Amino acid sequence: MDRRSFLNTILVSPVITSVLLATQKTGKNSELYLIADNPHDVIPLILNELSVYNIDPGKQFSFLTAHPQRDALSQALQRRGQALAADPQQADMTISFSLLQNQARPSFALIKNGRIWDVRTQKLLRLWSTLNEHNPSTSGLTIVGFKQAKKREAQGQAVILFQNGRQIERVPLKGQKTEVLPGRLGDITLRIENGRAWISESSCRHQICRLSPPVSLTGERIICAPNHFLLEVQGGGSVDTVIG
Repeated sequence: MDRRSFLNTILVSPVITSVLLATQKTGKNSELYLIADNPHDVIPLILNELSVYNIDPGKQFSFLTAHPQRDALSQALQRRGQALAADPQQADMTISFSLLQNQARPSFALIKNGRIWDVRTQKLLRLWSTLNEHNPSTSGLTIVGFKQAKKREAQGQAVILFQNGRQIERVPLKGQKTEVLPGRLGDITLRIENGRAWISESSCRHQICRLSPPVSLTGERIICAPNHFLLEVQGGGSVDTVIG
């Protein structure tokens, strides 16, 4: 499964947007997405290799939602030397669970600052091959969020718009603008004013994207999962949110 297929797969999860919002509220800007029935076997192996991407799983973990493998996951992480924290706000790593709309082949990817990273390299390539070739398709999606390092927040210069995993437009944050964009279920209305961007109207059912606060800082994003739409704030330099 390539990166674009992976993104399209996780975006059709019925509750993925709310999970992403919950992850952001606990100060996480990097998420590991794992499609597998045995996350307790896979996640510890992936965590051992994430230092390459400057990600530290930390000492404490917590669950944001109910997870069918909660006990097995807790035991596996505790064997790594991590402790279960009662308060997700205090945890270095949070774990959520969602059901995909359709079953998919097992796979995993890292999303850091809105960019999808293919981490199937070196040791993890063998792990991915074994997982994908010898395990049945599943609808179970585990999301692991990692605490972001403190950094200076940079004002964004533009928003990058993605539809079905493809970049469709780059819109500067200067001035005022209202733009109606087509989505899978209908139109989405983008508003830009005073250096901020937000969704003012949407055709999706739960309206989570419309209720999301305006974004203005580099790396911030708004996702409308039902419409397969993603908005990300870009800073200076070239676009690094490449999905494909």
